[in-house]
Amino acid sequence: MFVVAVEFEIKEGMEAIFLDAVRTQAHNSITKEVACKQFDVCVDPMQPNKIFLYELYDDEEGFAIHRKTEHFAAFQGIAGPCIASKRLMTWTRLAPLASEPTKCQKEG
Repeated sequence: MFVVAVEFEIKEGMEAIFLDAVRTQAHNSITKEVACKQFDVCVDPMQPNKIFLYELYDDEEGFAIHRKTEHFAAFQGIAGPCIASKRLMTWTRLAPLASEPTKCQKEG
């Protein structure tokens, strides 16, 4: 699995605009993209202008396709002016394997 983690610092007073746009982006990514398996939006409770995204794709190609979608372009257009800084990181997920149950899954 291909993991994308993004840390954002949002300009003061633009948090609501960004959060609305990123929630829409998360929904569109999960519902419209076959390769997108997870898209979490997280907010630092002590610093509401700090946003963290955790995205999970089948593979790197799935993420490349994500970045070419119309909804990604729309998100960039709305969210771009709200962003003070952005840090994108990519990872390869090693565990748990899809066939292994997690704490949230019941066995058998």
